[in-house]
Amino acid sequence: MKIPGYFIVMGFLFSASIHGGLIYYFLSMRNNPVENQFYPSSILVPVKILKKENPPEKPVLKEEKPKPVMKKETKTVPVSHRRNLSEKPSKAENVKPVFGVTKQTVMNAKGAGMGVRIGNTVMKEQEEAYTPPEKVKEYVSVPVPVPVPVFELTTMPVFKKKVKPEYPEELKEEELEGEVALSITIDEKGKVTEVTVIRADHILFAEAAVKAIKASIFEPATKNNEPVSTILDDLVYTFVLDE
Repeated sequence: MKIPGYFIVMGFLFSASIHGGLIYYFLSMRNNPVENQFYPSSILVPVKILKKENPPEKPVLKEEKPKPVMKKETKTVPVSHRRNLSEKPSKAENVKPVFGVTKQTVMNAKGAGMGVRIGNTVMKEQEEAYTPPEKVKEYVSVPVPVPVPVFELTTMPVFKKKVKPEYPEELKEEELEGEVALSITIDEKGKVTEVTVIRADHILFAEAAVKAIKASIFEPATKNNEPVSTILDDLVYTFVLDE
């Protein structure tokens, strides 16, 4: 069977193109080999992964309820302590305090059936001797003035009459010396009303110092040009033998 010349030519050309393509491929790989290409070395880069922190929680504010307004209590004065302002009050030092409720208390009390003793104050013990109601006078207690602290004074108290303590004979014979520190309360008239021994080297020194300070008289302390009572701490008496 004869093959037409056309097919022979076409086959030859097809085979030549395939072989030519393979030859070109191998030649191109030879000119650009893979092993001749430059690849830089790898570098390890440390990476720190930050932990995501939760945002701080906002404090929950509690709603404060408004505090209830406290009403001021009005204290009622007992009938036994009331005084008729139209009458001129008696001086406290001239009136004898008598235990018992006042006549106004009995007169203003509702109902009956309770026996009470007529007097002018219940701030004392009941006396044994009975005082008839018609002899009971109105009694007004005088408040004791509170001593003013030294740092609030305008002027300090000073000696008006200073009594020197006597040296105890027993301690003088023994040739003992020492000192005494006192705390004294001076009233608005300059009189020493209270004495407290803070320290003393001997009890006889203390007795002599207390006796001397009680006999002394002061110019009273003042506050805003008014005489006031105050307390002097650490008033020292020194007992020294004469050479």
